[in-house]
Amino acid sequence: MTRGMSLSFLFLLAAAMFLPAQGQCAEAHDDMQPLIIVTTTKTMQQALAAVKVAIANNNYVFIRKQTINSHLIDKNQEDHKIILVYFCNFSMLHRALRLEKRVGVFLPCKITLIQKADHVEMVAINPKFISYRLKEKRLDKICKQLIEDYMAILEDASI
Repeated sequence: MTRGMSLSFLFLLAAAMFLPAQGQCAEAHDDMQPLIIVTTTKTMQQALAAVKVAIANNNYVFIRKQTINSHLIDKNQEDHKIILVYFCNFSMLHRALRLEKRVGVFLPCKITLIQKADHVEMVAINPKFISYRLKEKRLDKICKQLIEDYMAILEDASI
């Protein structure tokens, strides 16, 4: 397995770890899916630019972008088909940290852009699902706001 393949495998494995165990009765509706995925027919560069604008338009601060294997391999061999975009609303982060220190699982916010043959997938971890798995009801209000913000950002960026 190549390094790039093993990183992709680890990413998918990490996402799968949050899936409900077979037979477990989780609330079965869309906001309990572990991932939020929105597609766009834009190029990777157009999608990245659109995500940055949507982040700012939704009262978040862009922190940084990096390839999935940044700092793991030589810079000129990085995989530019998977880009991580980090952003934050620091007021929300502060409120969440006061309630639960484990919010580092999903904060600061991150959207992963994945280049496919004819589209770009924009993927984010569903904070409401993570809150449910952490069994921390006090985060529900913040996570509800986060999922609404993610959807607004992803929908804005996909247009």
